[in-house]
Amino acid sequence: MNDQRCIVKCAGICLGGRAGMILLVMFGMLAMSVACHESRPSGPVADAPAPSRPSLPRPNSPETSGGQEQSEKVDAIEGSQIELIRRADGPRLHWRVGNRELISSAGPALYTRSACDVQVQMERIEEGVLLHYTIANPTGSPQHTPDLVIGGIAMPRDTVEIVENARHVHLREPTEARDRNILHAMRSYPAESYSPVLGLRDSDVFLGSSVIYDVFATKLEVQMDYRWDRRAEHWSMVFQLWDERPDRSGDRPRAPSAAQLQPGEEITLTVSVAAVEPDSWVHAYRSYRDAFVQRFGTVRYERSGEPIKAISLGTVAQVSAENPRGYNRRGFAGHGRMDQVGWAGLRQRAEQDFFPSGFRRVMFWQVSGVYRRPDSQNMVWEITSAWPEAMNRTVDEFRETIEAGLEVGLWWGRASQVSFEFDSGPREAWDPDDPAHNEAAFLELDRAYELGVRLIGKDAIQRSIAQDDGERPTSDVLFNQIMPMLHERYPEMFWIIEPAACDYLHLWGGTFIWSRDVRGPNEFIEYLIPGSETFAVFRPRREHRDLEGENAHMNQELVDQYMRYGYTPIIFSPSLHGLRINRELVPE
Repeated sequence: MNDQRCIVKCAGICLGGRAGMILLVMFGMLAMSVACHESRPSGPVADAPAPSRPSLPRPNSPETSGGQEQSEKVDAIEGSQIELIRRADGPRLHWRVGNRELISSAGPALYTRSACDVQVQMERIEEGVLLHYTIANPTGSPQHTPDLVIGGIAMPRDTVEIVENARHVHLREPTEARDRNILHAMRSYPAESYSPVLGLRDSDVFLGSSVIYDVFATKLEVQMDYRWDRRAEHWSMVFQLWDERPDRSGDRPRAPSAAQLQPGEEITLTVSVAAVEPDSWVHAYRSYRDAFVQRFGTVRYERSGEPIKAISLGTVAQVSAENPRGYNRRGFAGHGRMDQVGWAGLRQRAEQDFFPSGFRRVMFWQVSGVYRRPDSQNMVWEITSAWPEAMNRTVDEFRETIEAGLEVGLWWGRASQVSFEFDSGPREAWDPDDPAHNEAAFLELDRAYELGVRLIGKDAIQRSIAQDDGERPTSDVLFNQIMPMLHERYPEMFWIIEPAACDYLHLWGGTFIWSRDVRGPNEFIEYLIPGSETFAVFRPRREHRDLEGENAHMNQELVDQYMRYGYTPIIFSPSLHGLRINRELVPE
């Protein structure tokens, strides 16, 4: 590979930049990587072998396709002419489609300035290019990584649509952010975004970009932003690498910050840039999808599509000396508090209410009541071990109702934070390598499984313990270790992940979004993870205030529409009636 880089570099010098590149293309050497290599300092640091963080196999390589060609129709924009132009201040893309300049070489470089050594190799694919980045620290001290930038994008400011990826990936109009140059506030992957993808669409073309990297090996997050250059009237899609490794003491995570490479350290990653027909926008992410499937595999569960009736059994507002768990006075059937009458009447409620209204699944929130804490911390870990005596006394009716055909689920409070005693104060982040943590989880789940529970909602798994300076994101990498363990121990259990799962966690359980975030059919998720399940949560008082009272009849239409989009409804309001899914409406 080093010899190839030297050949390309020498050809560029001898024949003059662009002419050298054109000659290489003429001789059929498009597949050869064009290296953009800044000078490395000499000396012991530069000459020492550099440690590296493992990377994924390159998209579309024999490694990712099992050695066989993958066949897929991609509505790529015809007539694309793409160049990688090398300049002293960094390489740039120049992309023309017929007479249109899609990406101007007058835009920013493909990465920002950094003390790191950066090499970029360009590989042509049917719908665009793959930019293979190698970032190394040749100095004797830690150095921040550069931002990765796809800039100079010639699309209109006011009529463009962008890809939003905060909870799931969909198109929408951009909104203003505090910084005038950042038009739409975005978030980081994997903690808060579904996938590390960005994209812009106008009436003629969709231009999509993604970061393909080994999130487990690098322990890096990717923060994404859109920027608008008011002077040049160009867009940029920006990917910033964030470091979420433990601080020096190693005792707790720190807030994400710009990633640093240690002396001699090296990372590799790929940025895809693809142009496709506007209506075929998801195909711009073919390279990301192929690498994703190679790395993570396919969905590990069978999608049901059955709507879920959600019932909250307690709130902090109900907590008192007489009602320390905060149980609702009407329980689940208007019959009384759970700590007083338990599960008595559950089967009758199922036969007279749930089944006739179309529900075959019910999920109970606050099944063990609540902790005496602020709302953000009151969700209870002990979903079976802390049941009051009345619930244990009537547990046979709970089991019999399940045997009668009602699938009962339990919402597991703050499932990433282990509790060893009910409402005992600070909790520990679940470490799958700690046997005591795993046993605390098994204590709750073993009993649920024995009682016939096959549906568990995992609350707030993408957040760590609240610190004095606020809640800090926690790495989803741990839950990618935890989920296989739980699937093996509870093979028939279905899991729902909240808040909205990132893409690789969606392989292990359904993701959970608010109905207000639904924009239309779930195109991207169906493209990336066919057969996965995405739940849309309906809480009219919060999500759709206009659908209360006189307009409540619209609820059924809204639920039906979202089901046609491919979402499975979770319904809190009694006025909403979920119907059994029409299988013809479920994407294959």
